[in-house]
Amino acid sequence: MAHQFIGQLTDKIKGAVFGNVGTMIMFRVGVEDAEFLKPQLAPIFGPRDLINLDNYHCYAKLMVKGQTSRPFNMRTYPPVQGNSETAKVVKNLSRMAYGQERELVEQEILARAKLGVSLEQTQPQSEPRFNL
Repeated sequence: MAHQFIGQLTDKIKGAVFGNVGTMIMFRVGVEDAEFLKPQLAPIFGPRDLINLDNYHCYAKLMVKGQTSRPFNMRTYPPVQGNSETAKVVKNLSRMAYGQERELVEQEILARAKLGVSLEQTQPQSEPRFNL
């Protein structure tokens, strides 16, 4: 589960999530979240350690064969620079494979929402533009 702040969760959800989590990876957090996560890192690390983590560094606590590991620190890789040409190719291939005309999608939404539109009215008037 990923959130920006633990405070965004209700107490009930906090209890459910942190009561059942097996593996935790914790990057730099604010003061409130560090205090909340303190028991997860003790006695190896404290809230101050979590607040002062450098970029791409984190603390982890793993569930291995049903046993929780001691917390440890690790470093992750920075994001790799993307290739804009590759991104264009992937987007176009995705559009060709999965794309539909907006009108067809809107008709399908209306049909599924059962807004008084008959099924015959929702049938495409033409073949999809990107038929592979």
